[in-house]
Amino acid sequence: MPCRGVRGTAFPREAASTFLALSARPLPCPSLMVAGDDDPCCDPMTSAFLAHEWQA
Repeated sequence: MPCRGVRGTAFPREAASTFLALSARPLPCPSLMVAGDDDPCCDPMTSAFLAHEWQA
C-alpha cells in the first residue's frame, strides 16, 4: 500500500519523487523510526502511520 497522508510543505516533491510512493508494509529487518513534530518534510500523523505500518 502506498503511503497516505500529505507530507509537509517543505518536502522536495520534484527532487525526491521516488519517496512519494513509499510502501507501508512491515520492513524485513529490525528498525527504529526517528521523527519530530516540527519536521517540515513529514507531518507527525504520517510519521506515526509509517512507523506503525513498518513495525518500527
